[in-house]
Amino acid sequence: MRRFIQSLTLLLLFFTSLLTLVVRARPVDDSGLRQLLNPPDCPAPCFLGIRPGVTTMTEAFAHLSQHPWVGTVEHSDNNITWTWNGQQPSIFDHTSRGSLTSLKTDIFGYPLGTVTGINLTSRLAYGQLYLTMGGGRNNEYYAVRSNAVNRRLFTYYEANRMAVGAQVQCPINQRLYWNTPVFISYGLITFDLFGVACRRRF
Repeated sequence: MRRFIQSLTLLLLFFTSLLTLVVRARPVDDSGLRQLLNPPDCPAPCFLGIRPGVTTMTEAFAHLSQHPWVGTVEHSDNNITWTWNGQQPSIFDHTSRGSLTSLKTDIFGYPLGTVTGINLTSRLAYGQLYLTMGGGRNNEYYAVRSNAVNRRLFTYYEANRMAVGAQVQCPINQRLYWNTPVFISYGLITFDLFGVACRRRF
């Protein structure tokens, strides 16, 4: 009887381990996220069909006003903000706002009147982004201002002209590093990158 129970326990342990391996070995389908962040039918940088340096602010306002994910749209001076209406992908909190910026001069190669930057607040964890997009540039460091309140993670994806950033605590640990939700920016990068570096400690 004792041998039977041991054999049964070992058999159950084997099948449980096998099932765990099968579940973990299944590829994660991140095609939807990849297409959202880097749409194949719109040259980078691009989000929701809006291209910094190409799309005018007038065109962007009209496009957002008719988009099925967008609630209200407001245009003031060189800035457009919008709210989500609940139909947007779950990585965007419906209480957050997206914004477009435009420069008053044509420096940095952006024609006057065009969108220069797209800025988004997301629920997307850095670890999830890393699995989908890879490490990018500067992912090992954190841009930190001398003011301890405003510490930031920063990663730049040059091919996509996309940057992600997040407020972090230093020293950073593994759990915080991979689970920190990120801000996403396309086009002219508006994150504050001045300060000293804070290395990961794991």
